[in-house]
Amino acid sequence: MQTTERRRERRQIAYLGAEVTYNQRCSGMDCLMRNVAPSGALIVFADRTPLPDELDLQVPQWGRSFHGTVVWRSLDRAGLALRPLQPEDVDTSPDSIRRQRALKRERALRHRYDSPI
Repeated sequence: MQTTERRRERRQIAYLGAEVTYNQRCSGMDCLMRNVAPSGALIVFADRTPLPDELDLQVPQWGRSFHGTVVWRSLDRAGLALRPLQPEDVDTSPDSIRRQRALKRERALRHRYDSPI
């Protein structure tokens, strides 16, 4: 049985920690970014995760952020179409920055308590 390759660009295998945010960056979670191409990526989560159709993806190791549209999804992974975030896409209001910092602190605490000893 032959499968049809639908990607327009060659993908590279990756293993990068990333962060998905949505709901005006009020909600977010950690993920692993895999199979990266210039216009898309596969993201994998630790467990079953509901996702909105539009989200932002931050890749700290690259120092870059992307806007993602979910193209397909399964229980613990999703395929994204990506485009770089533009300055006008990012809410830099003081309230937004406070929410982002609170979310990062909450995620760090959750990670600390969820980690095995």
